[in-house]
Amino acid sequence: MIPGRRKAGVNEEEQNELQKFLSHPGYDGFILSVILLNCVALCLTNPRKEDDEQDYYLIAMSFVFDVIYVVDVSVMLFAFGPNTYFLDNWHYLDFIVSLISALTLAIDLVGIIYEYALGLGTMPTSSSLESFMKTVRIIRVMRPLKAVSFMPSLQTFLETCVRSM
Repeated sequence: MIPGRRKAGVNEEEQNELQKFLSHPGYDGFILSVILLNCVALCLTNPRKEDDEQDYYLIAMSFVFDVIYVVDVSVMLFAFGPNTYFLDNWHYLDFIVSLISALTLAIDLVGIIYEYALGLGTMPTSSSLESFMKTVRIIRVMRPLKAVSFMPSLQTFLETCVRSM
């Protein structure tokens, strides 16, 4: 290796610092607060209205929640690595919720680029895309289930319910 140059790849020291940060009770409290605020926002959302017809603050909050969930899982995957991260089965749920959030953000970004950056007006949609987006919106209700990972007794209860089926 050339002196003064860092080795390409993952820096173990950075990973250890991130692991300490992510394991801190304050970080857990922040994520739990985000989840609770998300629950409030979901309660305030009118299910009969499309996303763009909701109050502007609910649209902004949904965007912020999407970003936080995607960043949370991305940083966790980087800090702990996929093998360690997925040892906890509840992290699969977190990953799915974050994947849906990332998909929502990507579709919204494409719409914004199409409409404003390219000046082409509203993006054309098909009935299959609209029904897919409605399904994605319904799956957003799973976001509060991220709180389960903070409550071991609730995890045990839900696992017992699933096994009894």
